[in-house]
Amino acid sequence: MKRNKDKYFIILIILFELLFYLLEDQIKYNITLVVIPLLITITLLLLIYNNKHPDKNNYIYLILIYSIALKNIYVLKTSIYDRSYDILEIYDNGHLAYIYNLYKKNILPLTNEWQFYHPPLFHIIAALGLKINELLGFSLNKGIEGIQYINVVFSTLTIFTCYKIIDKIKIHNNFLIKLFMSVTPIYILFSGSINNDCLVTFLESLIILYLYKWDEMPTFKNTIILALITGFCVMTKYNGAIMAAPILFVFVSKLVKYIKNKNSKDLVTFFLKMLVFGIISLPIGLWYYIRSIIKFGLVKVPVPNDWLYVGNASILERFFDISFSQIFDKIYCNINGIDTNMFAYLVKSSLFEEFKYKIPNIISILLLSINIILIFISIFSILKYMFSKNKEKNLLLLFFVYIITIISYIIFNIKYPYFCSYDFRYIALTSFIGYCFISNYIELNKNKLIKYLVYFLTLIYSSLCVIFILMI
Repeated sequence: MKRNKDKYFIILIILFELLFYLLEDQIKYNITLVVIPLLITITLLLLIYNNKHPDKNNYIYLILIYSIALKNIYVLKTSIYDRSYDILEIYDNGHLAYIYNLYKKNILPLTNEWQFYHPPLFHIIAALGLKINELLGFSLNKGIEGIQYINVVFSTLTIFTCYKIIDKIKIHNNFLIKLFMSVTPIYILFSGSINNDCLVTFLESLIILYLYKWDEMPTFKNTIILALITGFCVMTKYNGAIMAAPILFVFVSKLVKYIKNKNSKDLVTFFLKMLVFGIISLPIGLWYYIRSIIKFGLVKVPVPNDWLYVGNASILERFFDISFSQIFDKIYCNINGIDTNMFAYLVKSSLFEEFKYKIPNIISILLLSINIILIFISIFSILKYMFSKNKEKNLLLLFFVYIITIISYIIFNIKYPYFCSYDFRYIALTSFIGYCFISNYIELNKNKLIKYLVYFLTLIYSSLCVIFILMI
């Protein structure tokens, strides 16, 4: 029954976004008059439903509904050109041209320049959105702006998938994590963009969920689903390939278990599943990479402009110095040679991305301050887990994903020493994983003061995030 409820909820999310898209022109300038009555109605209906079918998870759905409302409010107020990356124009070589050429000419990029090097899954989905828009008789401009609603769906599904991970591995204080995920700005800002960051983050979260499912039930069905998700993840963005490490980790762990049990039948079945996984995932994930090598001779990762170069700063200054002055001297990310420190850039871009906002400084400063405290608590919690003798097995996979993601991120920044390489969007799921470890730590720690401090900080942080989004 619960699985069916989840399916219905996902369908409702998609239908809700389609409705918002269709009515966008009518409600764009009356957002408050539409959204608030709608939320009140949904809340009352859910309360009535919960009265007849009591389930505490119903209230979790309500949090997610409010999160969807925030995303839609943001999208209604935000053009694709306001806060997005490398869009450019339809005649250029950015994400918009990539999508437009697929939509209008049904062709993949004919060069490997700038954003055309990306694999095409998101761009194909966005192009299909434009074709549907054309069938509905709407203008091209409306269709292009409407791509944002596709990312609203992906962003919402990321949060929903994280909810399922939390429930799957029974993490303590899960209400706090769900609240944090529902309002933290990165997933809301994702919604206003028309690039592939949002989709790859969703697919990465889905891989984690299905790794837990596969580890519990390593059936052929779960193997095929995991293989498809993995292939699609790499077909969305090449950095999705870092998920190969946690997949290998789970597979090898299972192999070791089978070897210890000395069950030859299990071993034969295991290798058959690995064969199936490879046959499905590798062609889906690598075909565009191979196409690029054959057609262009290489996969050409774009090199940003020289003024974004940060390699002149020392390794110590970039990676090991925690510069609070760079955080608070300029509240938002500064790419003119000032924010050379990785930690400072991460802290700011995890909240505000690489953009500036005309909101009261006190809100931004409070958000930054609480964010820093939560980051340090999460790092402490992860270190505490790493050095503990009796590790909770349910967190081991999340720990591994976190470590691999951070290592990959640092290597990427060493290889491409540019300000844009620092951006938190490349490691967005670490905020979710970090908070999972915070929740685990405060549950195991006997000091109630720390627990109440985290509760208080999370509630204040969540309230400030809502105010921040509404004031943009």
